[in-house]
Amino acid sequence: MPIQPDGGPAGNGAVRVDGGVLVSRSARAPGRPGADDFVLVTDFDAETWTATFESASDDHVPTSDTPLYWAGLVEAPSRFGWSETPSAALHGHALETEEEALRLSLPISTRVTEHSTPEDRETLLELLEAHAYPQSRLLVRRGHGFFALGTSADDACQTVLAALSRP
Repeated sequence: MPIQPDGGPAGNGAVRVDGGVLVSRSARAPGRPGADDFVLVTDFDAETWTATFESASDDHVPTSDTPLYWAGLVEAPSRFGWSETPSAALHGHALETEEEALRLSLPISTRVTEHSTPEDRETLLELLEAHAYPQSRLLVRRGHGFFALGTSADDACQTVLAALSRP
């Protein structure tokens, strides 16, 4: 992921595992992540906007994008009857404009939302319902960046790289 002005990575990721979803921890350092850079989220409650999680340290908390990862990896497949269930998702701050989405023939959300809010989660779920996995693997969150799904983190990354390399 590119580096943001504050020195942090401009994106994060998640992988579905037995018992929940491993998500990037908040405020992790840029560069190749290590085992301590992930938090196991075992549940997410959209009503109370709280995640139940386990981490290697009390100061390691899940990324603020956890509600989006839970929606894409846990809720959407069963809620929308997808033929396959993705195992990984990536979000990054690139591919965020309507022009980019149109040029690459990618689905884009209907509105800009403040990131990681209930409205943002619902907007992503609307996009995921209209553009089911695995037919749609890369989606654009208007004004905020991409959301990629795949069979693995590498698969999701390759999907993003392939889109970014198109002329």
